[in-house]
Formats: sequence, C-alpha cells, structure tokens
Amino acid sequence: MQGFERRVQGLERRVQGLERRVQGLERRVQGLERRVQGLERRVQGLERRVQGLERRVQGLERRVQGLERRVQGLERRVQGLERRVQGLERRV
Repeated sequence: MQGFERRVQGLERRVQGLERRVQGLERRVQGLERRVQGLERRVQGLERRVQGLERRVQGLERRVQGLERRVQGLERRVQGLERRVQGLERRV
C-alpha cells in the first residue's frame, strides 16, 4: 500500500505543479490581452490622426491649386500690362 500511496502523492505533487503552471500561463495571457487592448487603442488613435492628416493635406492641395491658378492669372495680367507699357513707349 505504501508504494501506491507514494504514487498518489507523486501524482498530487505533479498536478499541483501543473496547476501552478496553468495559473502562471493564465496571468501571462491576461497581461498579454491587456497589452493587445492597449496597442489596439493606440493603433486606432494613430489611424484617426492619419485620417485627419490626409484630410488636411487634401485641403492644402486644393488651396495650393487655387493659389497657383491665381498666380497664373496675375502673370497674364502682368504680361498684358507689359504689352500696354511697350505700346505706350513706342508712341512716345
């Protein structure tokens, strides 16, 4: 009977060891889950910031295009003024 009892005690120790390992793994899983959740929040925040930047860039690109058209219009006006001045200079 003593041999059987020793085997049972050995199994109990092994089961206890496994239970401790499982508890440790559970703690690790919980920690990793918290980290993943934190990272997901950070990634979502970054995605929102990038989307905001994309909208700002698009708005700035439209403004640049509008300003470039205005500059072209001003260049045409200056060219027209230069021609008028040349015409006046010929007359004088």
